[in-house]
Amino acid sequence: DIDDTIKITNVTETQLLLTNTFISNPEPVAGMPELYASLVSSLGDPDFIYLTGTPWQFYSFVHTFIQSTFSASPGPIINNNLTVTDVTQVFTDLLTLDTYTYKVEQITRIHGMYPDKTFLVVGDSGQTDPEVYGEIYRTYGDFIACIWIRQLAGTNTTIERYGEAFKGVPEDNYRLYWDNEIEVLAYIDVAGGSC
Repeated sequence: DIDDTIKITNVTETQLLLTNTFISNPEPVAGMPELYASLVSSLGDPDFIYLTGTPWQFYSFVHTFIQSTFSASPGPIINNNLTVTDVTQVFTDLLTLDTYTYKVEQITRIHGMYPDKTFLVVGDSGQTDPEVYGEIYRTYGDFIACIWIRQLAGTNTTIERYGEAFKGVPEDNYRLYWDNEIEVLAYIDVAGGSC
């Protein structure tokens, strides 16, 4: 994931979302570029795939951000297809995208391309990443070796939500973290099976 996982977007707050998308320079989540660089080393130069609900019309913007801020961990960017026939609908469409269905479909496609690979998936609690990753784990099992979810203040971070999202996912296959724990993630032996 990109928005609110590695790039500050504030997807759950409309005014900040629009400001961070159209006005402000992109800002990484503190510690995430360093974490991804450490994963390159500890996992032996793994493939990174950036899946985002951000419409493809913003590909150049997202690509520049990844190239400049996450240069140690390059990878393809999979953007959502937003077809707009009425420019006035852009803002409405941005705020109502069905990211759950989109991400499940895209990760299913990735599984089809790389059925024998395993992935560490990283997302956040702002939209549906826990539910998406839980569903993919239940569907494809070991394709998802580990799930990391950045918990965002002001979003649903309840035990009930995660219990439902990760039903059937072993507790040692997912990790919930706050920003002050990002640095610690670099020391987890993901290659050795820890999550």
